[in-house]
Amino acid sequence: MMMMMMMMMMMMMMTKTKKKKMMMMMMMMMMMMIMMMMMMMMMMMMVVVVVAAVVMVVLIVMLVMIMF
Repeated sequence: MMMMMMMMMMMMMMTKTKKKKMMMMMMMMMMMMIMMMMMMMMMMMMVVVVVAAVVMVVLIVMLVMIMF
């Protein structure tokens, strides 16, 4: 992700005309949005995994309690 950002920055530096700059700005915005979405997805996945792990532990504890 960081690499992509760097690439976009480099592109921005290279461009000089206003139209191209505008285009690049748009591209940057799009990329940023996509990255944010990806990050959100990753966070969601992490949360889901953590919740699942907690549930599993709780279930195991319950089983142990019932057994003994």
